[in-house]
Amino acid sequence: MAALALGSSRDPRLNQSIVHSVQSSADGARLTVYVTPGDPEGLDSLASLMEALDAARPWLRRQIAEEIVRKRTPEVRFEVVLGAEEPDA
Repeated sequence: MAALALGSSRDPRLNQSIVHSVQSSADGARLTVYVTPGDPEGLDSLASLMEALDAARPWLRRQIAEEIVRKRTPEVRFEVVLGAEEPDA
């Protein structure tokens, strides 16, 4: 679902990004979305990717709210994963 949502974003900085994984907190109140940049070119592109993800956060939460059956939509946070790096649990 998150990969589809990022791919359908209007921000071209997100079009090539790949969702590595999504982890839920124990209480389900938070989701951490681990994203791999499609074309990492140093710190400027990573900062730009984080800016795009932060701007897309409200839109992504609405997408999640449409897909799940819960009283409250989880908060969403993003972490960038580079290459074969494993996300911290």
